[in-house]
Amino acid sequence: MIQDRRPLMFFENKRNVANPAVVCKYCSKLARGGKPECVEHLSKRPYVATLMAEMLQHEKEERRVEKQGSRAVKLDGLHVSEILIELRMHGPKTVGGLVRNTQFSEVVVRACLQKMQRAKMVKIYRDMCGRPVAVLDQS
Repeated sequence: MIQDRRPLMFFENKRNVANPAVVCKYCSKLARGGKPECVEHLSKRPYVATLMAEMLQHEKEERRVEKQGSRAVKLDGLHVSEILIELRMHGPKTVGGLVRNTQFSEVVVRACLQKMQRAKMVKIYRDMCGRPVAVLDQS
């Protein structure tokens, strides 16, 4: 019986040309995804460094708001802009809905909404169950 060896030869000779091995330019470890850095040195890329700085700023703002309340909320800050985007895209939301969708703590969401209400950016009313609901102020 004669076997067809073409499929076997195809797999034996196949090389990984889509993802060639790349070595990190900082430490000579193997890098992934065709990037010139390994995982430990990925933060040296300008884009990643910018993202990490934004995340650090976001965490600092969140800690400050949790300690000081609505006094620490900046109307041009990250938290307020995220809440505004959420309300623009999805309409009125309960505090719990904003907490779930933004992944912020309830303390931060409530503080932001208080500050935004004082600035007449949102209106807050209670629904039939007594839960606070935020809606964009159109006036």
